[in-house]
Amino acid sequence: MILETLALFLTSQAQPTSLPYWPYNQKLDLQQTLIQKEDSIIIDKVNEVKVEKNAKKFERPAVPILNYHWIVLETHKSAFQRYFQTKEQLRNTIRSMKKKGYNFISVSELEKLIANYDSTEFDTTRYALLTFDDGLECFYKNAYPILLEENVKATLFITTVAIRDSISGPYLSWKQIKEMYKSGLIDVQSHTHNSHVITGNNKSLVTSMKKGEDSLTYCLRLFADFFKSKEIIENKLGNRVIAIAWPFGWGNDVARRMAFLAGYSLYFGVNGENYNFGKKYKDLPRIEVGETKGRD
Repeated sequence: MILETLALFLTSQAQPTSLPYWPYNQKLDLQQTLIQKEDSIIIDKVNEVKVEKNAKKFERPAVPILNYHWIVLETHKSAFQRYFQTKEQLRNTIRSMKKKGYNFISVSELEKLIANYDSTEFDTTRYALLTFDDGLECFYKNAYPILLEENVKATLFITTVAIRDSISGPYLSWKQIKEMYKSGLIDVQSHTHNSHVITGNNKSLVTSMKKGEDSLTYCLRLFADFFKSKEIIENKLGNRVIAIAWPFGWGNDVARRMAFLAGYSLYFGVNGENYNFGKKYKDLPRIEVGETKGRD
């Protein structure tokens, strides 16, 4: 070994007639000192490997990410049907989850938790997300007052082509969105710019080519759509747009790649499962409200 060779060389040299003082009158054995030092280094490295291998891994509680669309009054003609939740249903869900110890966070906060996740850190905090798709005005009228009352965060995934400076049909206005964003409770992310269109069975403008498109044109169209949506939201609100929710929950590898190039880091589908820290996802799972799988 290198240290042994060095020690032998040094101890073979002429020794002084008198040794310097050492505590307790012990003589310095240079060879022994160097060998002990090397051995201690080896032992420390072995112990580090053992600690790393034996480090206990902790599973954080799974995160329910709930997916809403219309929030309506109990008297609404479509109340209690798919995609339609009443104000009381929303309020009851929030209060029930609060009693179970859930902390409501935004998509932007989830991104930070995912980036900083360490399986060796013990953390029993229960997180949950409320997400609302499309950017419907009923969110401002019926959901937002409840979120203010309960002091609960939520994330809007908006289809930017539908948002105007003034109220347009069933959609929010930028004035309403800005007001809610400034409250600190509402995060705003993308639901594409103009690709929220069904083109067939389990297909949308995101997951299929238009007639006459080739693969390159398809890629460029998706990139332009995703980039425009992100740019509009960030220019209007000044926030960071890092997430996109696929229309109807349908995404594919091409869309993910184009979204990544456009500056997104999180992609959301709808598959009825909780999000689990440390698990690899192509699209983060969400639970369409009305389903009960995995919410406890």
